[in-house]
Amino acid sequence: MVIYLVSLGRTALTVLAVVITAIVVAGVMYAAVPKGGQTITQTVTVTVTKTEAVTQTITATQVVATTTPTQHVKAAVIIRKRGDLGFNDMAWLGGQMAVKNLGATVEYFYYENVPMAQYLEFLENIVRRGFDIIVVVNFMMAEQVAELADKYPNQKFAILDAVVEGKPNVMSIVFKENEGSALVGALATYLSKSGTVGIVLGMDIPPLWKFEIGYKWGIHYVMNETGRKVKILWEYVGTFGDPNKGKEAATLMLQQGADIVYHAAGETGLGVIDAVYDYSQKTGKKVYAIGVDAPQEWIRSGYVIASMVKHVEVAVYKAVEDVAKGSFKGGVVALGIREGGVDISKPEDIKIMMGIAVELNLMSQDEANKVYNEVMNLRNSIPSEVWDKVMLLREKIIRGEVSIPIPTADTIAELRQRYG
Repeated sequence: MVIYLVSLGRTALTVLAVVITAIVVAGVMYAAVPKGGQTITQTVTVTVTKTEAVTQTITATQVVATTTPTQHVKAAVIIRKRGDLGFNDMAWLGGQMAVKNLGATVEYFYYENVPMAQYLEFLENIVRRGFDIIVVVNFMMAEQVAELADKYPNQKFAILDAVVEGKPNVMSIVFKENEGSALVGALATYLSKSGTVGIVLGMDIPPLWKFEIGYKWGIHYVMNETGRKVKILWEYVGTFGDPNKGKEAATLMLQQGADIVYHAAGETGLGVIDAVYDYSQKTGKKVYAIGVDAPQEWIRSGYVIASMVKHVEVAVYKAVEDVAKGSFKGGVVALGIREGGVDISKPEDIKIMMGIAVELNLMSQDEANKVYNEVMNLRNSIPSEVWDKVMLLREKIIRGEVSIPIPTADTIAELRQRYG
């Protein structure tokens, strides 16, 4: 059985005259390779512009703490492309970490031009190359992973944002978005001057409920702590691929008094960020957005106060590390704040994104420095006591002192009644 989860914000866009191709619809990472799965090996310093299935041999620079692995691992990591300054680049970074810290051999396969009808052939060609672990950063390949897991029981797989049940050779890595959303909900409530905050979501489906209820929970946490009343505006716009709808929904919320709007809407959410920027420019009022999945502060630097980050690099690294340590197990692995899987964005997250942008010639060093400085100027304008309170909530979540609900079909109505 395959259970699909939605991952948001695999996006790119034009910023500072740098054109980056948009890559999301419904958080669904599309595309891929031509028939035959031809591969090209290049070093990491080369920007890949080919449309064939591409392999990169990489040299890592990122360092994380790790135990000494017990075996050398040959890993394949499947992503859409490089250069999104988001989900895919973060997954790529996880591979670099595995090379540097585990001594792994990592090859990247890009599926940007692969039709969905060819996903099975694409994956099977990779299986035949003899990798110890294949990490699939595309939940739309879940059914193909399940089929190949049966056909090749000795092949280990990991897939992100989907649950493939009953396969001992498949690690399904999911994220506790409700925890990260609680943090940004608390931040929004501490910072709101108008007493009204908003959230724009894509489709009204169970995976999105974690973002909604987590955000609302964080708002209520601060209201209970401070005694302050805050109005919550929320809307599901019914799509992940229409920035105009996101902009319309966010603009209406801003007109109704919201001064901070979070989005969990994939490409649609880019319209939320644009709405905040345009509204601020037209009215002179200070309003802000909160990004999702990747650190999105760079998109409209100075107008995105934070992001709810899903650390895809941690998920990729864990999958390879477990094989290296001989501790790989099939089943579901849920990564929350404690596990390093979700968090509120930090300055180092932005710095990493800017470093990747410069490496891939998407920005000059001067442009990246300008964006980073604008982001930090906004962050530094937030009182330190606010950050301290958000970090205190973070520690409470890690220690298990508070628990953020995980909505289900049986509980969502009651949770909406409770939290608004």
